Amino acid sequence: MKQFMLTGYSEYNGEYQLVLGNRSITSFPSKRKVLAFIAETNRFLNKLLIESNLLFSSLFAEYRNAWLSTMNFKCGNRTNYLDTERKMEKNILDIMDQFNRVANTYNGSSQGCYSFKHLQNICFYMIDLTNILIHLQKKSNHIVNYHNLEILKDRLIFIQNKLTNYPETLPKDALKIHRN
Repeated sequence: MKQFMLTGYSEYNGEYQLVLGNRSITSFPSKRKVLAFIAETNRFLNKLLIESNLLFSSLFAEYRNAWLSTMNFKCGNRTNYLDTERKMEKNILDIMDQFNRVANTYNGSSQGCYSFKHLQNICFYMIDLTNILIHLQKKSNHIVNYHNLEILKDRLIFIQNKLTNYPETLPKDALKIHRN
């Protein structure tokens, strides 16, 4: 299974630090405690990865449904959404690229930065794609699809906020959290 496997941390002034891509540095007094926090962070990231993948499959289905209406001939009037179609395709490719980068392992203490960044990028591209699809569905008067996409967008924003605010509180046995 593709998953996050953070292992890197740094030692500075007798403290063990984990630098995360959401611009937070969490310090611990011992190696054992930082490793426990890394395991907790791996579970957190993998849960969000699975949820993001599930949302992407739903979003991809919505994209394929909308794709059918990007070229429309009604009553002799031609509606061409070729530019919109290209934007959607670019977002799909960017999302897939970020998902593929998740499986890459990075050495050293900067590993946590990349892990959070890839998930944040996945959310960013999926929200952008969702906004494009929402606009298309609203314009086409497909109310059910419009509301489905609004729900997907809300879930993506929720994931994005969880990533930004992780850890929400000072973890057990942590000395401090520094946010930039």
